[in-house]
Amino acid sequence: MDFKQLGLKNELLRSLEKLQYTNCTSVQEKAIPCLLNKQDCIIQARTGSGKTAAFGLGILEQLDWNTRLPQALILAPTRELALQIQEELKALGIYQKLRSVLLLGRQPYKRQMEQLKDHCHLVIGTPGRVKDHIDRGSFKPDQIQTVVLDEADQMLNMGFIDLVRDILKLLPKKHQTVLCSATMPEAVKKIADDFLQEPIWIQAEAASSLQIHQSVAYCDEAQKAELLARLLAYEQVETAMIFASTHEAVDELHDILLGLHYSCGKLHGGMMQNDRLAVMEDFRRGKFRYLVATDVAARGIDIASLAMVVHLHLPRSRETFVHRMGRSGRMQETGQSVLLAAFREKAYIKEMFEKMGLIYEEKDVEALMNTALDESQLRFVSNPPKTRTTKTDIIREDVMRLHLNGGKNKKIRKGDIVGAICELDTISGEDIGVIEIKDNGSTVDILNGKGMAVLKHLQNVTIKGKKLRIEKARD
Repeated sequence: MDFKQLGLKNELLRSLEKLQYTNCTSVQEKAIPCLLNKQDCIIQARTGSGKTAAFGLGILEQLDWNTRLPQALILAPTRELALQIQEELKALGIYQKLRSVLLLGRQPYKRQMEQLKDHCHLVIGTPGRVKDHIDRGSFKPDQIQTVVLDEADQMLNMGFIDLVRDILKLLPKKHQTVLCSATMPEAVKKIADDFLQEPIWIQAEAASSLQIHQSVAYCDEAQKAELLARLLAYEQVETAMIFASTHEAVDELHDILLGLHYSCGKLHGGMMQNDRLAVMEDFRRGKFRYLVATDVAARGIDIASLAMVVHLHLPRSRETFVHRMGRSGRMQETGQSVLLAAFREKAYIKEMFEKMGLIYEEKDVEALMNTALDESQLRFVSNPPKTRTTKTDIIREDVMRLHLNGGKNKKIRKGDIVGAICELDTISGEDIGVIEIKDNGSTVDILNGKGMAVLKHLQNVTIKGKKLRIEKARD
């Protein structure tokens, strides 16, 4: 189905066209009409099925753009996933001038409170910080019309389920609830039973063994690092995520691969948040080829055309295995999932794959370990892949963000900035995006490729009688 058949607003169709989203995935085709009909729904789909755009488009289509209080709340289990959701919704809502607030732990409360006081359409956050803001009174959920519980099974695994229940009890009695989960443990089903009203159940097609090729390599623990290094070089794997069970295992394997001059990075919960976000962004942009990570830190990362997922250790549950392999084979692409396992685990692995209905092959480890790697293979793994363009890059090609060195400190208001910009004959309100007024500066997005004209104009006028320094913002 073409997105145009859904009756979406022109601004959304324009951003979809810019992102080269033409046809709905099966999840989007089923979920978007459900959201537009204000029905509760359960989306059981693995990562890469297009569910973020599904609930995002449903929310954006229904927002009242004149209401100042948040109308939608999206809960996510990790900071990285929350940030990724915000990025996708910003891209989809750029021509509607979407204003969203990200509520994450380990970030200053003051800045988040200031953003919540301003005009805000939706809130995205982790359960702990969202509940803190509700308790403090800085986030008032009185106008919430839609709440999304994304990766609900992971919120359960991370111990957030009671917080989620507490938040749901504080929302207006009449609201729409969307629950997204790749798997449906009993505790998640209980949430659905308790809080969703006659939900529509939407299930995406399961990842097939044809879409994601499954293989197992049996070896001793001491062989795993060498076997992995050989596998990546021999098969010239374009990009891969390698999952290890502990921070220490991630650090150790990362150091080994770096010592072999492999293009790689690492990601785990013991790292500083800014470092984690920077690593995630670098991997998405193709600044290195292989990412070694723990399950929690890597949850929800959307990497275009990820060629392979490697399980350095058996996951704790089948659900975790499903989430790991879901990083590859996204959006109808093909991918590989390779499990490195001990010989003693053979019986368990056979049973695990049978219960998931997946077919796998055993890799010839001896042949791989005895194969000599040539110079071109070693050169391949040491170089980064092709640079990738993110959704933000695509959508912002004709958007320029300008920075003004005046904000609340100089009593600058949004109307003052709009008035100065609209003195230019070639500019209309549709060319002006989101404006943010901060204590010591302001930013304004100029749409439709008119940024340079506005920049030159503002550099030659005063705003509220003041000559401000105007420049292109450093994103």
